[in-house]
Amino acid sequence: MRLIERVFEGFLWSSRWLMLLPVLSLLAGAFYFAATAVADVVQGFAARGPEAVTRLVQALDASLLAAVFVIFALGLYELFLSPLEVKNGVFSRVLEVLDLDDLKAKLGKVVIMLLVVKFFEKVQFLEPKTPLDVLIFAASIGLLAAALWLIREREG
Repeated sequence: MRLIERVFEGFLWSSRWLMLLPVLSLLAGAFYFAATAVADVVQGFAARGPEAVTRLVQALDASLLAAVFVIFALGLYELFLSPLEVKNGVFSRVLEVLDLDDLKAKLGKVVIMLLVVKFFEKVQFLEPKTPLDVLIFAASIGLLAAALWLIREREG
């Protein structure tokens, strides 16, 4: 019975390598979004006026999505497969994932920034028609600023 248990535990331990598939898929997605960001920047420089702003904001959006994919890929790799030994320098702590909560916290910060970019992407074409529209716009910016301040304060 002990032999069966050891074989089964060995199989379970080896099955962690299945996580390499999502890690590679996430890295492919990160390359896609990074290339999209580059294309948006090039198109933004070629455009004029509001179209240029829209393209550059879309480049920010794609860059943040690429960052989410890279952080999640590295996190899954470190959590399931092996700690990365090549980490050194100033940004090594940014990419270090100690546990699942650490991964969720890092992703949460990037997702918040992604939502901020999406917010400004939507509001840039807002044309207030009534005083209430202006008040709602001002309140939404105030709430966004307060949320970012609260996140920063929680970090200590």
